[in-house]
Amino acid sequence: MDIQARSEGAGRFSVRPYTDADLPAVRALVTADRLPGEPPSSGHLPDVPPSGEDFDAVAALLAFARAHLGHRKLHAFTAPATTTGVPGLPMRHRPATAKALTAAGFTPATAQEYLLRDLDDPEPAAPDYPIADVTLLEDFRGWRLAAPGPDATGLLAGAVLSRPDPGSGTAALWHLAVHPEHRRRGIGHRLLAQCLDVAATGGGRYLAAFTDPDDEAAMRLLAAQDFNSIDTFAVYHCRP
Repeated sequence: MDIQARSEGAGRFSVRPYTDADLPAVRALVTADRLPGEPPSSGHLPDVPPSGEDFDAVAALLAFARAHLGHRKLHAFTAPATTTGVPGLPMRHRPATAKALTAAGFTPATAQEYLLRDLDDPEPAAPDYPIADVTLLEDFRGWRLAAPGPDATGLLAGAVLSRPDPGSGTAALWHLAVHPEHRRRGIGHRLLAQCLDVAATGGGRYLAAFTDPDDEAAMRLLAAQDFNSIDTFAVYHCRP
């Protein structure tokens, strides 16, 4: 049975349960909505150009959801939004949805900046003196980079990369850290350069990175290695 939902000034929208017949249309929407560095949805569907968001439709769906979920704290966009598993709404690519969430009383609870490095433009140069030892991680499907300290005990710095996604060719930088006593010496820059080389020689087309958008040091480090900011992923909540 169709359930009717109305948002202010939006007209009427029909809301009904999902059926298997909806799968092609859903896949087409997902494919059209994908961000740079993300693969198209599975199912061998052609790319569909984005048709633009409909604020009224989003507002109607939110009104319907709030009416049926009751008086409780609500969360939105907590599911993985990328193949790397990072959750959130891409705020700059989905401005109408972000606006509708705000109008419905939702506020961003967490945010992660999504940055992408094209490994072909410019092609990363192999480091003359690799700073870290590289270990293949079979259980994680990735690599661990560990830069040993000067006395061979402890680490100067370390990083973890995932191997490239088969559909998009995107590897992901999951972690990069430099020991506090050794920061501001260019170690992070050298380690990141080696990460780019490992991802490229490992078959990657892109290297994705995620960081707190307010972390100025991390943002500067990534920008210095030609990472481009794609969007900010926000998880929303709404208190009763």
